[in-house]
Amino acid sequence: MSGLTRDWRSLGSIPFHPLLAAAYPVVFLFAANASEQVTTRPILLPLAVSVGSAAAVLVILGLVTRNWHGAGLVTTVLVIGFFGYGHAWNMVASSFPRQLPFLVIWIALLFAAVWLVTGARHGAARATRFLNLVTLVLVVANAWSLGNGMVARASAHPIEGDIDAIMLHPPDGDLPDVYYLIVDRYAGPTALRETYGYDDEPFLSALENRGFNVARHAHANYIKTPLSLVSSLNMRYLDADVLEASATSGRDRGPIQRQLSQHLAVPVALKGIGYSYIHVANWWEP
Repeated sequence: MSGLTRDWRSLGSIPFHPLLAAAYPVVFLFAANASEQVTTRPILLPLAVSVGSAAAVLVILGLVTRNWHGAGLVTTVLVIGFFGYGHAWNMVASSFPRQLPFLVIWIALLFAAVWLVTGARHGAARATRFLNLVTLVLVVANAWSLGNGMVARASAHPIEGDIDAIMLHPPDGDLPDVYYLIVDRYAGPTALRETYGYDDEPFLSALENRGFNVARHAHANYIKTPLSLVSSLNMRYLDADVLEASATSGRDRGPIQRQLSQHLAVPVALKGIGYSYIHVANWWEP
């Protein structure tokens, strides 16, 4: 233990890089999609799970081996192996007929990397300081980007426009329940039949037998769900010129996301005649 104390002469020698390595993928994901975030609350659970799991592995390995630098290096290797597998598979998928052989290779490489860092006792302290710095820079840079995106979203002015709707209260006072279900990316019968060889006719016919009106030849007006939702819930087509003027680039989804989180004519009008509006969103927010 005295030798361990001598090695940890500064804060930089403490192996906190596994925790930062575990935090980085989560923070990066949210930073890359900052324009679509309303609050930072969705980041908390995945961040806690990721960092907490890495911390548990680090503590267990450290207590078992009594070599905290080595335990930190092994934990970071495991974190990189876990989060890096999907990216690696995407790069080599065309060269493998099935995923299982590559998974076996990946696990073998992971074991080899663990064996290498376990044997590198002399350079463990130096590697710890280096990894601490690299992971800290990565996390801080992405956290800064995420923060800037959230600040820009909060400070942006709403897009003005006449989006009010008037609904009359039924004379008999009866307010039937209204359900607006978004079956996201559900293909039409033609696409299902021609592309996937699937016959959707029994399902559509069953809906019609229950009194539903099935628009069999309908086509989407927009290629993304937020665009369609804003249009339908405001009961008007989108103003492409206004959206383009409010965007920083062609990839900026901020303007449409802000509209989706602000005044929408249909919910406001329905609540105005006595409806309770209940929004059931996707539970997997990230």
